[in-house]
Amino acid sequence: MQYPENRTVVQHLFILDESRTMRFCKEEAVAAFNQTLSSIVSSADADAKDHRLTFLRFGGGGIVQHLYNTRVAFAKPLDTADYHPAGCAPLFDAVGLGIGLIQVASKRQICPVVKMVTIVSDGLDSGSTKYCRKTIAQMIGSLKEANWIFNYIGAHPRVREVCNSLAIDNYYICKVQRAERRPLSIMERMARRSLLDTLNNVRRIPSCHAA
Repeated sequence: MQYPENRTVVQHLFILDESRTMRFCKEEAVAAFNQTLSSIVSSADADAKDHRLTFLRFGGGGIVQHLYNTRVAFAKPLDTADYHPAGCAPLFDAVGLGIGLIQVASKRQICPVVKMVTIVSDGLDSGSTKYCRKTIAQMIGSLKEANWIFNYIGAHPRVREVCNSLAIDNYYICKVQRAERRPLSIMERMARRSLLDTLNNVRRIPSCHAA
């Protein structure tokens, strides 16, 4: 397939909590990544945009960068066997680092760039040293004014509170129910709707509060 040289670049940042408190929702966390990736790949196949993915995990091994500015065609699904929740949760540092990576990657582009951030976490921070909640909230608020899109997927009862404290409008409360797979299908629809709305040049997408 031939693409125009100046096609829009879509920078996706996915931040996955792998701290010890996520051990109760391993399947949901892995599914969140895989279904978001599936949605991105489907969009890349359907449009002429250059979709790229930066993927960070944080937990017992600190903050680990698995992908950086990688074309989604080369990204692989995550397996539960490769997801080992342990250790502390430097959530704020991971968000700050991830945003910085996307900013650097975007500066290298001469084409229009769309930025989308998805965070999967229980909202607890227990190891950040560079950033605090207030700093991250101010950063997110400023970036939203520059048309960045932030999505949050949480498996805990404090999702709304966490999102309000971080200035994130779009969130999904993922209830941990092993026998009922419906929450994951809702999560996938959220990812698809948010992605499609953004790519259709909507300045601010409606809040997606699926519970």
